[in-house]
Amino acid sequence: MMECYLIAVESVLNEAFRWMILLENGAMYNSVPLQALCWKEDAPEPSLSDICTWDCLGETTEIVTLDMVRNWRVESKKGNGRYLFSIHFKTPEMWQNIPEQSKVCHFCTRDDGNFMSVVNNETRFLCSAVVRDKPLRMAPNEKVWFAE
Repeated sequence: MMECYLIAVESVLNEAFRWMILLENGAMYNSVPLQALCWKEDAPEPSLSDICTWDCLGETTEIVTLDMVRNWRVESKKGNGRYLFSIHFKTPEMWQNIPEQSKVCHFCTRDDGNFMSVVNNETRFLCSAVVRDKPLRMAPNEKVWFAE
């Protein structure tokens, strides 16, 4: 294992995110799959399907940090861990412009030492000061809203 910095992410339609990393020895690699990255030395080696919910839904993305939930615990079908940041798809290539199909990928640590990319409808954000009850089964938004 060699320490590295995540410095960029590339989104290619219908493929897994491709990460660019800078290693501690100065070498830079691109097109690194998420399964090659971990934050604990003894992390098991997962398959991409173990840690990623979806392939990319578009080729233009925006990375944002949802400050309110930064470092909150998350529970997901892909594992439990802590929220780091989110990747929003910004182009109309596929489903993201249909409200009930819109997906945001949340990049999180996993308790086993790996990272995961999970989506809203399969993830709970947990903070006892804010989240008090089990969530109700909520219907997705199916309407496009306009101000005029």
